Amino acid sequence: MAIPTMTQLGFGAILAAAIAGSFSILGLIISKEQKISDFRREWVEELRADIARFMANATFIFAVMDSSTSDITEAQALTVLRAEIVAMFEASSRIHLKLDSTDPVTAPILATLREFEERVQSATPLSPATLGVLERRLVEQSRVLMRREWHRVRNGETVYRTAKTIAVITTIVSFIGLAAAGLLSLTR
Repeated sequence: MAIPTMTQLGFGAILAAAIAGSFSILGLIISKEQKISDFRREWVEELRADIARFMANATFIFAVMDSSTSDITEAQALTVLRAEIVAMFEASSRIHLKLDSTDPVTAPILATLREFEERVQSATPLSPATLGVLERRLVEQSRVLMRREWHRVRNGETVYRTAKTIAVITTIVSFIGLAAAGLLSLTR
């Protein structure tokens, strides 16, 4: 058995350091991307809560505005509705700040929110049937967005998926290289 030369030892050390360094970099990338996924998951949950608050407040407001279901005076209605209207517009503002109006998935959600807001601002009552249609539309539009975002959380960000693929390929190539080096040393 031959003793490795200094050049071979140096090359082996450099190769081992390069492999270790690449795994360190991949670990950092994967860690960062995991944190992004955690933030995205939190964002989805907050958006879901804001949409639920918006819909609950809007439903209450329109129920009070509907004279067929309300026996209170207009002054009482304004007193009761002030907090609900503020809460609805607060939830709406949070939703608007979270969504991109140029995204084809989020634009319809924002349009439906604006429709609700315009009805409240104009004090136009909605029949329970019309309210139900608007609520179902908002829920369905939101589900499309939530489904897309949960798929991103489940599958990981693009950089994460790429880094994971590189790590797997590097590991396989390293094991093949080690196996080949072991076989070569046995044949000598």
